[in-house]
Amino acid sequence: MNAATADAVRGRVSGVYSAGMAVGFVIGPLAIPLFGVESGLAFAACAVLVSCVAFGLAMISRRAKVEPEKPELSDLPRFARAAPMLVFLVVAFGFIDASVLSLSPVHLTEVGATAALAATFLAVMHLGMIVAQPILGVVLDCVDRWHVATGCLAATGLVFLAITFASIDSPSLWGLAVLGGAAFLGIYTSALAILGRDHKGPALTAGAAAFSLAYAIGGVIGPIVTGALVSSFPGTTFIPVAIIGLIGAAIVLTRRP
Repeated sequence: MNAATADAVRGRVSGVYSAGMAVGFVIGPLAIPLFGVESGLAFAACAVLVSCVAFGLAMISRRAKVEPEKPELSDLPRFARAAPMLVFLVVAFGFIDASVLSLSPVHLTEVGATAALAATFLAVMHLGMIVAQPILGVVLDCVDRWHVATGCLAATGLVFLAITFASIDSPSLWGLAVLGGAAFLGIYTSALAILGRDHKGPALTAGAAAFSLAYAIGGVIGPIVTGALVSSFPGTTFIPVAIIGLIGAAIVLTRRP
């Protein structure tokens, strides 16, 4: 995607891509209420979907005019040394994404919410993720992309700090859910746009691979750290997310290229 996109519209393309990714996050869990858990129909539906996507990708890719260049194994550590702040952005996103999506229901039920309210909170958060990313993409094409990334980190920290102390009966909880989803997915959208602008050829492909690895690292660390904290101090689920967002914003602000 980045190899084929003109930089003038790279932010918008990244925004649409991130919104599509969030739509997938929402559609996937719908297999459970649609097909139930008594049989294997939910898994069968996922298998059919993946097969259809694979077939469609094979058909469409025959018309592709741009091929990403193949990197060497040494390009991966070389990219990490050349763009540590980009890697940091994606590690932070993985940490926040895994912590928020897996542990939000736990936090909300611990403070008195019903399972239905916790599920609705996640749905509203995803709505913010989907709607905001194309808009954020326009912003990325108009202003400094590192400033947008810094703003998303800071907003993530502030929003989830506020959610920590918000009442489950307060209407503000739903506004915070929308803003939180929009902000933390915006970290990844910003990183994608910066990656395509600053890196070409094998470095771009290596960067994409580094993003996957960085996301996985953050996704493993986040729930472990958060779960350990919550087991000792109940009600602090979103504190690590807030810390990563606020301190991360300060780090990127002072050490960005």
